[in-house]
Amino acid sequence: MEEKSKITPKDVLSFWFEQTKEEQWFKKDDEFDRQLTVKFAELHEEIISDKRNVWMNDANGCLALILVLDQFSRNMFRNTAKAFKSDKFSLKIAKLAIENGFDKKVKQGRQFFYMPFMHSESIKEQEKCVELFTQLAKDEGKDIDSVIDYAVQHRHIIRKFQRFPHRNEILKRESTFSEKEFLKENTGF
Repeated sequence: MEEKSKITPKDVLSFWFEQTKEEQWFKKDDEFDRQLTVKFAELHEEIISDKRNVWMNDANGCLALILVLDQFSRNMFRNTAKAFKSDKFSLKIAKLAIENGFDKKVKQGRQFFYMPFMHSESIKEQEKCVELFTQLAKDEGKDIDSVIDYAVQHRHIIRKFQRFPHRNEILKRESTFSEKEFLKENTGF
């Protein structure tokens, strides 16, 4: 089947890194979610239907795929199970990209190659996430504590619960007593 969307990896990267402010990336904003949906929902469907595999051949293509599958999906499908549906696919792409050294070839956005590890409910992937963010901090000369803080928080939750309790309701999973207690103080990320 042919690609419908004419969006390129450069378009995705330009939108995220040039047209969007960093403070928009991780906060809830209905208008921003709507913009992402209008611009990228069709592309998201093409990617999960394996119509953009050619993008996996280089660093910018992989980064664009990961952004759409791992970051944009959380905005476009907020508060639905579909927000997490492409997590395994984005993790697969992230692993391939890292194996090929693509994460070290981009000018900006290296941290987004590691976000699929942070979003995984596997302790193995969480350990890898902390390792990757620690290395990123060393490579870029950033304060390690500030760079890996979220990675460590995510890993702690997975160590404790083996899943992210704040996803339970959306994914129709029954919360345990300890998860319910945790959620009283922690609403999620």
